[in-house]
Amino acid sequence: MSNSVIDQVLVREIEARAARLDSDEFVEFSFAGEPAAGHFCCVVCGRNVTCVGLLPPCSDCGSRLWEEPRTSPFAVREPSPAQDAYEQWIEDDLDSTARAFVAFPLAIVLGLTFWAFLATVLSVAYAVIR
Repeated sequence: MSNSVIDQVLVREIEARAARLDSDEFVEFSFAGEPAAGHFCCVVCGRNVTCVGLLPPCSDCGSRLWEEPRTSPFAVREPSPAQDAYEQWIEDDLDSTARAFVAFPLAIVLGLTFWAFLATVLSVAYAVIR
């Protein structure tokens, strides 16, 4: 079966289930190729994507049907490797920024000490030459 046939079957099944649900339990679906911005979950395999632009087909299973992860029973709750890498990068960036703020007062003290030492040496050298 091609992906479009599978998508049509899935849409029919989802529409049939949605007809049985109360109006407050309605879940909106998006199709690949539609303009979208936000986080989406593949209805078939649960892959999470973040999209700004046109929704792509799912890179894992090829499905073209998406929904929001917070309303999806199919959503994969484990963070993706890209999300883990991003969160690690943010944490490393915060750590390096904190180290820079700790080192800043030390740099000022060492810089002032160096310039005071240099001024003293130059004044002594100038007094000796005179």
